[in-house]
Amino acid sequence: MLFYDIGYVICDTRLLMEKLGINPIGLLAQIINFAIIFWVLKKFLYGPVLKILNDRKTKIEKSIEDVKKIEERLVKVEEEVKKRLTQANDQAIVLIQETKSNNRKTEKQTLEIAEQQAKRIIQKADERIIAKEKQMMSKLEGNISDLAAKMVEKVLGDLSDDAKQQITKNALIKAGQKV
Repeated sequence: MLFYDIGYVICDTRLLMEKLGINPIGLLAQIINFAIIFWVLKKFLYGPVLKILNDRKTKIEKSIEDVKKIEERLVKVEEEVKKRLTQANDQAIVLIQETKSNNRKTEKQTLEIAEQQAKRIIQKADERIIAKEKQMMSKLEGNISDLAAKMVEKVLGDLSDDAKQQITKNALIKAGQKV
């Protein structure tokens, strides 16, 4: 009796689906096709796209960290410049004081010599500091230019040539307005 009831339910369900215009075999085929397509898309499309996005995110985060490191280096260089200027000024003051105490008779002449030496020391120190600052700034500009070029290349990498040209043209126009 149990088998009869199950057969009746299956037959009844089949008749009900046919009355609604649903083909059970076609429905089952559609479900299987959907599952296959879902699996293929997940395996071959979603995974690689997600990996590419994660790689880009990692590269952008690294670039941001590099920029922060460069900014920290620049702050250290500026502090070093200030420190050296202070040392040069201190050296000049010490030199002037020593000269005053050693030669009271030729104070005026000695004072002029000491001031000239102090100015030369300060000038040399300023020149060295300026040269060092220029050197560091050129390195920094090179690093920033490289970093900016890499970031622009990565951001514009997937765009068409026409889109790249349009973006470049707009950026140059905006840059020209700011200058």
